[in-house]
Amino acid sequence: NSRTGLWTDLNRVFGTGFLVRQVEYLDSLFDQDPEISGLAADRGLCFSIHPSGQGSYDAVFYMGLSRAAEIRDAGELMHRIMSRHGHVRERSMGRVKIYETALNMDGRKRELSWALSNGLLMMSFSPILLENAVTQSAAGSNVTEDAAFQRVHTTSGSNVDANVYINLTFLPRYLSSFTKGEAQGFLKDFSDLANWAELDLHLRDDALMMNGFSYSNIEEDNYLNVFSGQSPVNIGVESVIPGFTSAFLAMGFSDKEAFNASYHKWLDNTGRLKDYNRMKDSFIRLTGADPVETFHSFMEQEVAMVLTGWEDPGETGESFLVIKTQSRSMASESLLGMLEHHAEMQGNDADSYKQVYQVDRETSFDIYSFPFSNTGELLFGMLFRPVQTSYYCFVGNYLVFGESVSGLSGFIHANVLNQTLSENRRFIDFSDNLVSRNNLFFYSSVPRSAGLFTGLFREEHRENLAGGLESFRKFQAVSLQFSYGRDMLYNNIFLKYSPVIIEEPRTEWQTLLDTIIDFKPLLTLNHNTGENEIFVQDLNNTIYLINNTGRILWKKHLASEIMGDVHQIDYYNNGRLQFLFNTREQIFLIDRNSNDVGRYPIRLPSPATNGIAVFDYDNDRNYRIFVACEDKSVVVRSKDGNIISGWEFTGTEHNVHHRIEFFRTGGRDYIVFADRQRVYITDRRGRTRVRPDASFPVSLHNPIAFEAGRSADPRLALTDTLGQVWHIYLNGKTETLSLGDYSAGHFFEYHDITGDGSGEYIFLDDDRLDVYSRDGSALFSHALEVPVRHAPLYFHFSRSDRKLGVVSQDRGQIFLFNSNGEIYNGFPLIGRAPFTIGFLQPGQGNFHLIVGSDSNFLYNYTVY
Repeated sequence: NSRTGLWTDLNRVFGTGFLVRQVEYLDSLFDQDPEISGLAADRGLCFSIHPSGQGSYDAVFYMGLSRAAEIRDAGELMHRIMSRHGHVRERSMGRVKIYETALNMDGRKRELSWALSNGLLMMSFSPILLENAVTQSAAGSNVTEDAAFQRVHTTSGSNVDANVYINLTFLPRYLSSFTKGEAQGFLKDFSDLANWAELDLHLRDDALMMNGFSYSNIEEDNYLNVFSGQSPVNIGVESVIPGFTSAFLAMGFSDKEAFNASYHKWLDNTGRLKDYNRMKDSFIRLTGADPVETFHSFMEQEVAMVLTGWEDPGETGESFLVIKTQSRSMASESLLGMLEHHAEMQGNDADSYKQVYQVDRETSFDIYSFPFSNTGELLFGMLFRPVQTSYYCFVGNYLVFGESVSGLSGFIHANVLNQTLSENRRFIDFSDNLVSRNNLFFYSSVPRSAGLFTGLFREEHRENLAGGLESFRKFQAVSLQFSYGRDMLYNNIFLKYSPVIIEEPRTEWQTLLDTIIDFKPLLTLNHNTGENEIFVQDLNNTIYLINNTGRILWKKHLASEIMGDVHQIDYYNNGRLQFLFNTREQIFLIDRNSNDVGRYPIRLPSPATNGIAVFDYDNDRNYRIFVACEDKSVVVRSKDGNIISGWEFTGTEHNVHHRIEFFRTGGRDYIVFADRQRVYITDRRGRTRVRPDASFPVSLHNPIAFEAGRSADPRLALTDTLGQVWHIYLNGKTETLSLGDYSAGHFFEYHDITGDGSGEYIFLDDDRLDVYSRDGSALFSHALEVPVRHAPLYFHFSRSDRKLGVVSQDRGQIFLFNSNGEIYNGFPLIGRAPFTIGFLQPGQGNFHLIVGSDSNFLYNYTVY
């Protein structure tokens, strides 16, 4: 406990298991006396766990004493310590004396028994177990005389935290004491798993690892003998399993026929073959096909049971049977033959078994109903009993059975979006601790499996889990792997722990990109359907167009990153829209199929210093494209890319990094931009229209805002490097407003967030968000935990509903603030880049928030 919180949280979830309580109590007793504490120092403590009643277990503890003096001292010291806690009773078993003392443990009386026999100090809180240990010790009977134990004992490691030996014959029965219902019956029925296993325990602050070998005598009726003669294989089913999977159990076999023969032998030897044959006959009657012969003809070396949707206590999700095929077409033909047989037998049309899952307008998958619901158990054994194979579809070369059409639809959608487990960053990190080749592989994303575990456990353990859910979710994942080699199985168990709970995003969909983005997604109009699509660029400078179901329509690599905004224009004046944007070297115009338009891309004569601005002065699609360049020019082009000859502006004093703005008021047009020392206000031809009466150092990040005249004259608003607000009136007069102390790198925006018709001044600097009214009075302030590196975002939902967005990239969170400064319900959400909010379909009731994540996914949240 002093090393890691892992034990503390394990105990909190499982109700401080009896073994840990007893070890801690004995440790505290020994620590009270320096002599016995010194005797115990640097000695290993052994313990064994045994049944001690109906459905209950207890432990016997052993400490080896090497010399007669140590044995004598240990007896005296134990008697002295225990006398402090109560009367010590003594009785004899043959030549061995057993001592007992009533102790106060966890607020209740417990009897501790101890004895010295054959150089061992033995202790137990179960008198009966201690008597058994004394009897066995006196008889000279030793567990190491068991041949199977000897086999695994020789593989035990040194310099480990513990060596754990498991009698696999009794393991299912022991595990059943924690479970209930079908799970308990299943485990009790699953006796004779194997003989013995030895696992070397390694503890880290963030993980528990156990690895070693198990032995199963081939002459006995052990279940693990079904893997005899199998070579471990690479299991790749995680490439098709959804990233939101709760748990999966995968099986790999190098020889399908040998596995089937071994499995049938085990069924016969354990009296289960009759039930199996009844199930097989039912399959043949319903489908007209032999299940083993048919499936073996097209399947590869791996199969998996997959569980999704078990996140919350008491929740039940979906189950799937996933089979890798050698030939999808061969598998499809075989299954359709079964459906045709069943349809003819039932007098149905075979086409009635098919449904179509339409992912979007261009993408669909066929889903078929299937007449037999226990295909997994029939083909691969009792481990696959939970899967209901009522429907099936194909995903790539994998045949996927499920219990519902909606479940299979979600499975398919995850694959369309590349949202599979193999692309999940946490699974990828976890996989570094896994064995690459297996015969059996169990994995659980623990935070996604609360419903699964509460459904298995008995009432007392289920209540502990539900009450300790925060501790439960600190366990990120657990895995168990078996790999057969020679005549033993290699076992690898890994439990990943984090003292900080890592929340999983609850999104409508997630789409995998090639890498992360630092780009505000643009909602773009699909002129063919009227629906919105999403345009983004990742850090590898690849641009994507993604439809409203999350499917990537296309992606295209650019030589450099996009500067500024991406604009949609109607280049041909025919209602079809294109994307217009620039990089440092070029201006691009591409259509919605990613093709270049006209003479684009156009190379700039001097590298750009800001993103292009696009103005349609008279709403006649006669666009003007403005861009500032490193040679201090401000270039204006037509939509065809031609330079406008009537633009007379000669150049700036310094480079322009701000967005170029266009305002119209009083029947006049104003083109406004600024370099680091001067604000330029021109007409459409670039001639000076307003000359400010003062100059000042202009802040780097911030746009120039236009405050329309309502109760005051119209004016421009921007900030200097000290955070002072400068107002420039259209007669050239300037005035300042000091609202606070801000760094040169502050962000400034001007928006009407209260909905009163007047804008507010918004400052975001380091870890502070401050909002002021137009008269300078403070509206609200919010302290963020870490510095922020992106400008605040403004969202105008309705006349009375305006909000501010903030990205905390270091924390991987995004915030949405109401106009009164309160954080909007449901936030913060997981995200790491500027985000956008809007509708994905016309007339849709809910808003959608689109944002990039640290795990290369683009998230789509529903915002209510």
